[in-house]
Amino acid sequence: GLALALAAQDTLKNFFGSITIYTDSPFEVGDWIVFDGGEGVVEEIRVRSTRIRTFHNSVISVPNGILADLKIDNMGRRRLRRYRTQIGLTYDTPPDLIDAYVTGLRAIVKEHPKTKNDPYEISLNDFGPSSLNILVYIFFEVENWSQELKARQEFMLESIRLANELNVRFAFPTTTLHIEEIPGSESLAPKYTDDRATFFSKAANFVSGRKEKYKDEFN
Repeated sequence: GLALALAAQDTLKNFFGSITIYTDSPFEVGDWIVFDGGEGVVEEIRVRSTRIRTFHNSVISVPNGILADLKIDNMGRRRLRRYRTQIGLTYDTPPDLIDAYVTGLRAIVKEHPKTKNDPYEISLNDFGPSSLNILVYIFFEVENWSQELKARQEFMLESIRLANELNVRFAFPTTTLHIEEIPGSESLAPKYTDDRATFFSKAANFVSGRKEKYKDEFN
């Protein structure tokens, strides 16, 4: 009798859990959800339980009575996808060149069809152990993870292309011995002969030249 009562209690709990899931609709089939105990893509919502395909390609079945009581983070319903990183430049980069590079990165965000113009932050942010760090904090307006990865790659490639255009050098975590002067030899230190106006002109011309590429690729 007790076992039957407990079984009936679980059945009722799962039934009402199913009603809660159907009425509140915290997720749908195809959504990527994160919950206490796992994460994955919802494959099927049944009367008693919900089947979730994990990123290990296994399938877990969670009773709806339990799932309805859990905090669900529905990653599939994000309107924007955040991307946060730091770009490290070498310490010998002139301040005006850093300013021009940051301005160029901001222009890329404004012109790119998959990046959200507001809010976003791109600024020189930190003196690192081996680099001057530029904070990149932007959002992509995409519908799924594949589109997010494509947009992220495109932004990263554009950042590299802009750096190549301006002769900006990326830093990496190493211990480097700088020998700037060797008697009888030319200095090994990089030479920046352009002035501030030229740096900014190069950055503006780079972004202007990418507009047509964006139109061709994303329209």
